[in-house]
Amino acid sequence: MKQISLFFIAIFFISQSFAQVTNTVTFVADLTDLLDQGFDPTSDTLEIRGLDWDDGDDVTVTGDRFLVQDETDTHLFKTTLTIATSATYAGPDSLRWKFHGYPENRFDPAWEPGRDGYDGRAYHLQADGSEVEEGPLTPMMAMFVSGITNTVTFKADLTEVFGEGVGFFDPNVDAIEIRGFWSDEGEGWVEASVEEAGPWTMTRNLDPGVVYETTLTLTLPAGLEVGTQTSFKFKTSPDERWADGGWEIGSNNPLTFQEDGAEWTFSKVPNVFPKGEALGQEVKALFQCYLPENALNRYDSSVIPRDEVEFVILKGDNPAIGLWGGDWVADDTLTAGAIALYDGGTHGDLVAGDYIFSREVTFSDTILSGGVIYKFGAQYPDAGVISQSSPLDNSRGVGQNFSFFLKAVDSTVVLSDTWPTTGDPVTSVETISSEIPAEYSLEQNYPNPFNPSTTIRYNIPEASLVTLKVYNMLGQEIVELVNQEQAPGKYEANFDATELSSGIYFYTLSSKGVSISKKMMLIK
Repeated sequence: MKQISLFFIAIFFISQSFAQVTNTVTFVADLTDLLDQGFDPTSDTLEIRGLDWDDGDDVTVTGDRFLVQDETDTHLFKTTLTIATSATYAGPDSLRWKFHGYPENRFDPAWEPGRDGYDGRAYHLQADGSEVEEGPLTPMMAMFVSGITNTVTFKADLTEVFGEGVGFFDPNVDAIEIRGFWSDEGEGWVEASVEEAGPWTMTRNLDPGVVYETTLTLTLPAGLEVGTQTSFKFKTSPDERWADGGWEIGSNNPLTFQEDGAEWTFSKVPNVFPKGEALGQEVKALFQCYLPENALNRYDSSVIPRDEVEFVILKGDNPAIGLWGGDWVADDTLTAGAIALYDGGTHGDLVAGDYIFSREVTFSDTILSGGVIYKFGAQYPDAGVISQSSPLDNSRGVGQNFSFFLKAVDSTVVLSDTWPTTGDPVTSVETISSEIPAEYSLEQNYPNPFNPSTTIRYNIPEASLVTLKVYNMLGQEIVELVNQEQAPGKYEANFDATELSSGIYFYTLSSKGVSISKKMMLIK
């Protein structure tokens, strides 16, 4: 009899632990400071976000998440939500939530930051049926106070990929827009919120070729000066028709604020790759990654001891190379999340011990042609010490990938990549005509692709300070071809890249608020 009683007691407690608990919670925010800073109740709002982030299947939140102004105390804003859950939150455990400001460009920051190592505010569940008031709480944010404003016309030259159907930028299906604007992680970049005004989606203009554009008014917070930098990318859609989900490959595009009220143009051939039809046949590709003596681990800029490297992993956005699967650890090679490249004269490696890690990969006949995005990582004893979370994501930063165009061919595609190396490209610049051009322009380099030298022509319609620079896929400046006052005319720069490795590079002409970029390919 005693055992039966204990059984029913256990069942009772188990059933209680899975019983639904409901709390009615009124969230109260004290917006005294935000109102003093310009919070406008007719257009600005705060909302409660979260509560169901961590256990979304177990937590249901109902009610209007947007706060409304209290009728008796206009400094207070409130909303009431009903939280129902079968989970148990006791002691230090809690439901996470944050205040979120909307529209986001009116707040700095729009999302409350974490604090004390906890990403969000805590709500501790009370007894079933409890009615709780949280607050008054002061949101951890400020109103955006505007400073320097620039009006920038963004132009994307899609001539190379424009067409109809699969494998092209088809105006009947595809769109392109500006995404950003972010603060970068590089040295010298300033954390800057940017207020955007204007259409993000680009439309075709009447420029020669196929050029899409949009004009945005960008505003920095007060106190930031001319020269503050932010960054952005072009993005095509729908995602499934483009490599890497339509995101521009490589580093973010830097944007440097000019004097207040400046109006200028940013032009570029976006580094985007459309997907094509199925290959229809197997295609073999030999991936080769050279580790030079000064190859660096991106996490701490330490030199990778290449004699201690066991293998190099290959990851990418294609089914043949893992679809970015895994966690950037050595075991990814066991679960098809990554492919191991070796320098032992096997697996397609041509010469053992030359620090060129290689692997031949077969792309099946059903894989779509088009852009393939990929990246390497080096496995060696200290890699897991330098980064414990993703130790082998150590070659390049997020989004800074290698790429190639996959198409049906009978011969093996040979890809030769390397960690960035230093070198001093040889350049020369001369005037080829004193005829005054009608506008600034930058021509496509020729030949393109090139090895090892190429010619870049550009036009200057007025006397001005002119810069012409070459960048790698990481957005790092490789060489400054021109930085001087130049008279109106047509110019030609010769660029010798003998010391550089194969790959895609960008060259940018800048003068009097005009910035024009094009890409070129070095093949050795």
